[in-house]
Amino acid sequence: MNRNVVLLVLDTVRKDVFDERASGIRERSTLSFERAYAPSSWTVPSHASMFTGRLPHQHGVHAHNPDYRALSREDTFLSDLPHRHVGASANSFLSERFSFDAWFDDFAHLHGMEDLLPGGIDTAEFIQEYDGPAISRHLAYLGEALRESSLTPSLANAMYLKMNNATLGRPVPRLGDYGARATLRAGRRLATREEPFFLFINLVDAHAPHERLRSYDTSVSLSWTSRKHSVWEVNNRGLEQFPQYLDRFSELYGCAVEYLDRRVCHFLDRLREATAEDTTVIVTADHGEELGRESERTLGHKIPSAAITHVPLEVINPPKALEMGTLQEVVSLLDIDVLVSGIVNGERISLERKIAPTERLGDVHPPEQRREFWNRGIRVAYTDCDSYEWDTTGARHRYRVERSTEHRIDDEAKIPSSVSDEYVTDLETARREATSGGGRLADAVDDRTRDRLEDLGYM
Repeated sequence: MNRNVVLLVLDTVRKDVFDERASGIRERSTLSFERAYAPSSWTVPSHASMFTGRLPHQHGVHAHNPDYRALSREDTFLSDLPHRHVGASANSFLSERFSFDAWFDDFAHLHGMEDLLPGGIDTAEFIQEYDGPAISRHLAYLGEALRESSLTPSLANAMYLKMNNATLGRPVPRLGDYGARATLRAGRRLATREEPFFLFINLVDAHAPHERLRSYDTSVSLSWTSRKHSVWEVNNRGLEQFPQYLDRFSELYGCAVEYLDRRVCHFLDRLREATAEDTTVIVTADHGEELGRESERTLGHKIPSAAITHVPLEVINPPKALEMGTLQEVVSLLDIDVLVSGIVNGERISLERKIAPTERLGDVHPPEQRREFWNRGIRVAYTDCDSYEWDTTGARHRYRVERSTEHRIDDEAKIPSSVSDEYVTDLETARREATSGGGRLADAVDDRTRDRLEDLGYM
């Protein structure tokens, strides 16, 4: 029971692009699940499902209640681990603002994509809330940083934020990254040898917005930014209106995955030095991303399609019983608890499922244009070679699935009872219950969090 476990989530990384651009992680892995599916199509419900083993309509964390407050550690598999529970994230949804940190003994939240070093005060929030002349603001910022004993990281982050804001949209590469380096550094700090630990890390660098970083090997212009168009604009106007934009978006998305691969491999090497052979690392993703490619319906992760729900699941340095090579069976991230248990106990496990269910119960902030369509409830269930999709507008489809691509083969599909039985309640009831007590996210968060979520395309 002394084995350390790391659950490292590459936010928004789809399986096929991971296979193409993350060769370092794949080479280090000795247990690969080739057909793993996420339980939802966006961050908040997918993480709740990974930790509880339940779908969104069961655990109650979804677009109309994007807060983890109602779930305690006892509701998650963490309660079964006699480990110290620690975590690090640069994702605003996975922070104290949404009560995610309450599951952990120690949690490091970096402030969106704005921090170069962990441990500083929230620079952007301080600037937004301070009302006064610049010189007074600067002095007050220094005073706050000193009171919080965080002068060095706070000053570094303030300079980093100012320089990146000044160069946005100009022919100058962005300094640093979108939090990967700082988040992994925070994770290493939290991983100690004194007691067994479970470490959670979320890396948000593959999530939009995308700009060119200094470390990217690409011909995309230094001044190009995905912020030129919103996901909603692209999807409502039609993918065919944005061919060049989608090509550049896809290229920088691939560069981000490649960059994450390098950073994660460096982290793995440092972690191995610090904890010898006693740590197993699970690398996965909470969801993927549609890139507007052939047969894909959208840009982003607004629907649970194969490109979005088919995710990597790799296990690095498992106990001997789990060195099982590459497995082709359908598995679900709902069973992460079984995988963690097998790692901790050194026991061979099976994650195979006949059906991998996914669910989306609306959008956190749908646009007025096509509001009902974007805010509908959707379920998709993956079988050995097909998927069934149905929603609250009455649509019923069947798809032929091959890796991260799908092709519609039936527009009036009958949903088998073996598929619908994977869900505790029917979709219409689940959607009605989800919306019955939910308020608007925009009214529930502070201005700075709202700005960050707008930057990520959620609002």
